[in-house]
Amino acid sequence: MIHYWEYFKQIFLQWAGIFLGTLTTIITIQVLTPIKELDVYLSIGIIALSLIISVVITLIIYPPKNYVNQIGEDEIWLLERNSGKPTIRFPYQNSFLIPVNRLAKQYYGKNYLEASIVKPWYEKNPFSIVTLTDVNHRFVGYFDVLPLHDQFADSFINGLVKERDIKSQNVFSNSEMRNAKTIYFAGIAVKNETTTTGKFHGAMLLYAALLYLEEHFDLTKNKKIIAIAATDCGRKILEKLGFKIEVYGTSRKDKCDLYSRDLDKVAINKWKSVLSFLKTRFDYSELVK
Repeated sequence: MIHYWEYFKQIFLQWAGIFLGTLTTIITIQVLTPIKELDVYLSIGIIALSLIISVVITLIIYPPKNYVNQIGEDEIWLLERNSGKPTIRFPYQNSFLIPVNRLAKQYYGKNYLEASIVKPWYEKNPFSIVTLTDVNHRFVGYFDVLPLHDQFADSFINGLVKERDIKSQNVFSNSEMRNAKTIYFAGIAVKNETTTTGKFHGAMLLYAALLYLEEHFDLTKNKKIIAIAATDCGRKILEKLGFKIEVYGTSRKDKCDLYSRDLDKVAINKWKSVLSFLKTRFDYSELVK
């Protein structure tokens, strides 16, 4: 699926910079030349020449195929479906990886993890990532959750290892995860999070996360959910959900505060009630039985 408008939006700033640089160069050459007749090129001719040169340079440096393929990955999901609602996609599919990783890089900056690190997590436990598509079936956000083995969880909580040190062998498989004692909420991200639509999608993912925890973990047994606040927004959400700092970043290898709270049915039902207005606003049938 080729969407050149999406390609243009992605490379517009790069093209604009190249165009202005080209225009400046041509005007400078004209000003320095002693041939007065060249003044005519200061008008439409110079602008047209700058446009042509800048387009050619942009296409060489930022070839459309590098963007078209990725856009196609984002938009090819569930095209035959016409629910008219945002839709939770679950469990993991390979087509999720590129758009999820691109959004994570944009959202988490220096704390972003390369696809080569997270892919083994998702392959070991396909239930560890949940994605959301909008009414047009385009990827708009995700969250990922890692049920950790006890020994590694202790090392991670105490800051002896970083998130990027998590290996697939430290994560419970989807068939074993129900009885995990420590659940790491690795991240949640949504496109255009400052817009009304983005906030709406973010709330849907949060509601889906509550359903996910309720569906895939045995909450009759003691559970601890942990998280790292990589952004100010994330910190505020964690605090609003009752998380407290368990280990300060000053004593952790990654220098990030680690938050935690006990996970129980009462807390989940409380927040499901707060977000109950979303219950019929999106399709989460793939997430729950």
